[in-house]
Amino acid sequence: MKRGAVRRSIDASTKDGIAWSVMAGFVESYTVPFAMALKAGSMEIGILRSLGPFLSSLGQLRIADWVNKVKSRKTVVSIAVQAQIVSLAMATACAFLPEGAALPVLIAAGVIYSVSGTLGGPPWSSLMGEYLPASKRGAFFGWRNRLVGILVAVFSMTAGGILYWFGHGVLTGFLILFGGATVLRIVSWRYVMKMYEPPYREVPSEHFTFTQFVSKLGTSNFAGFTFCCAFYSFAVNLSGPFFAVYLLDGLRFDYMRYMAISSAGPLVMYLTQRYWGDWADAIGGARVVKMSTVMIPIIPLLWTLSPHWGFLTLVECYSGFAWSAYLMGVNNFIYDAVTPAKRTRAMAYFSAVTGAGQAIGPLIGGYLYTRLPALNGYSFMSMLLITAALRVVAGTAFIRYVKEVKSAESVRPRDALQRLIGQRFFQI
Repeated sequence: MKRGAVRRSIDASTKDGIAWSVMAGFVESYTVPFAMALKAGSMEIGILRSLGPFLSSLGQLRIADWVNKVKSRKTVVSIAVQAQIVSLAMATACAFLPEGAALPVLIAAGVIYSVSGTLGGPPWSSLMGEYLPASKRGAFFGWRNRLVGILVAVFSMTAGGILYWFGHGVLTGFLILFGGATVLRIVSWRYVMKMYEPPYREVPSEHFTFTQFVSKLGTSNFAGFTFCCAFYSFAVNLSGPFFAVYLLDGLRFDYMRYMAISSAGPLVMYLTQRYWGDWADAIGGARVVKMSTVMIPIIPLLWTLSPHWGFLTLVECYSGFAWSAYLMGVNNFIYDAVTPAKRTRAMAYFSAVTGAGQAIGPLIGGYLYTRLPALNGYSFMSMLLITAALRVVAGTAFIRYVKEVKSAESVRPRDALQRLIGQRFFQI
């Protein structure tokens, strides 16, 4: 691959990421509040957050075959981005629709947005894997994600300010956010089209069906890793969509306090991804994932200690640090564990299985949200204890069944603590 084409493609992907991050800042944390402004209940929110991942998981089973049929990863990514543009335009239109029609249209838009975004992921990741040498992937994605994350946080705060200005439940603010996101996704698509695609080479000998993939669960390290991630996704998404409900309906926070809490985690997460990416390059993605699974179950337990928005903001800062490790570890492990010829298909199956966990979690959470016994006055507290326990189980499975594929010296707990702190306090 020509060096100039690679440089231009990486530059285009960075500019695409900038436009995407502003769009995400406007909509990612505010889809559930938009649904609540349209009078959605807990089950409607569960459907909004589960139907998209469920359909995405089915679509992922065929995405590699679609890529082989059109013989272009870039074309599949382009179609996915265009579908997201349509979905954002649909969501924008909900501000003008009658109350009975607006919520179903928003749910449909959310499903299209989720499905198209997920289906475009494996071919995009496969392209990026060809641009970047193995030794630089963690560092590049860490740098890119840090840039993207800062912008997501900044524009998420901006979005919260817009909604606060117009008042709780007023649709004008959502009209501005989702309309602006539509324009930004169009800009993002223009940059995607500037990415260079190397000649596509289909390797039939590297094909494997989903049934073959599942059948290797007991013997394949990557298959075991995938199903551990799926259970983790289920455990997290059992409660994930309902934090907004708890904050806005339960605690009656305004959009400014909601914005402060919801933006803190992503900001810290993206700021620290370069750090975790460097470490994943050095010691391997699986080791970093295992470290994160020790930190993540603490998050829901901290949420039960106090309803003060300042304390919850600090908790989300810790959450961002822990999730940064998990995401960068998962990203690096997939690139290390899967050969380029198998990467699109393997990533698709990974997304399909984890998407199933992401879909089941909100449905069960939506059913349980109003039925669990109240702790400290809120049934959501009971849900937090359940998700914490499930995260411990999932983390134990990671530690027991997933092996590191990258050659690296083992890291002692003392060394890990030193690197986390950034100081050598334990001199011998």
